[in-house]
Amino acid sequence: MDKVSLTRDEFYEMVWTTPTSHLLKKYDITQHKFIELCKKFDIPRPGIGYWMKKANNKPVIRKALPTPNKSGSSIELYLRSEKEKRSSNKVGSQLITSKKTDNEGFRYPEKLKNPHPMILETKRCWEDSKAKGYNRDRNIPHLSIRVEPPHVKRALLLMDTFVKLLEKRGHRIEFKYHRPYAVLYDVDIELDLREAAKRIPKPDAYPTFELEYTGQFVLMTGKYSIHKEWRDGKIKLEGMLEKIVDWMETHAGEWADWREQSRLKELERAKEKEQHEKMLAQQQQEIQSFKTLLEDSKKHQEANALREYITAARAKAIAEKKFDKALEAWVAWAAKKADWLDPLTNSPDDIMD
Repeated sequence: MDKVSLTRDEFYEMVWTTPTSHLLKKYDITQHKFIELCKKFDIPRPGIGYWMKKANNKPVIRKALPTPNKSGSSIELYLRSEKEKRSSNKVGSQLITSKKTDNEGFRYPEKLKNPHPMILETKRCWEDSKAKGYNRDRNIPHLSIRVEPPHVKRALLLMDTFVKLLEKRGHRIEFKYHRPYAVLYDVDIELDLREAAKRIPKPDAYPTFELEYTGQFVLMTGKYSIHKEWRDGKIKLEGMLEKIVDWMETHAGEWADWREQSRLKELERAKEKEQHEKMLAQQQQEIQSFKTLLEDSKKHQEANALREYITAARAKAIAEKKFDKALEAWVAWAAKKADWLDPLTNSPDDIMD
């Protein structure tokens, strides 16, 4: 592999101009080691949603590079070959496979020491189930381990090491919905360890087969959108734990990014909906105001027409010497009605209002 040496400033620039997923495909480095490098050289990383905002030309905040820390050495990365890049794009493939760094700081223990509280609770759950059967306490937090008795010791050591490795990486284990989950970047990944079995046909019996357990372990990480099964093979699960955690970190990070992008899109849709509804309300208000204007204009014209008619009727009565008290009362009444109709005077009327 070709080696690339970067200064702290160059690495910082790369972190803020290229999405992490692209860097992991270009360089032979794990998600965990990438985060460790950023911490070691005190390099801030973009938060969730940063790349989504940038892709949509939204304003983003770029954290400044702090004053240089004590780690003044250059940052060395290894470029992937084209074959490795193509392999990293396959669904479910191991995104990072750095043989140089994956085993640093991690050694698989020879026996179970200082078991994790979840291991102790799992044992308590088994004892409770054995003693009470169907009436067992289903709220005891425990790991999902389904193996035959000869392999229980290995299973407990494997899961104890796995859980501790996850916590060392900054993640946690939670028991909810009566199932154990690893929580990475606020993304739940269900965990289940079982012993593989094969069916042995029994044609003349019911059921028509029986299960023969193989001693091969199968570790399930996640369901549905994030899902992968890891099996004993040439390499046992014990030798895959860091690789498994790397896979979980990569896919949980991608899922967290997708979820944040969905949240931002939903906020954008809600904002657009609010703006659209506001525009419709303004439009309706404008239409109503215009209708009122037209109505008031017509009323004003009608009121002026009434006044002209009243004036003409009064003049005609005076000319014909027929303007008496009754007609004078009518003129006063009609003038009030015209003032009531005219929106510019808006005179009250006890009967018409």
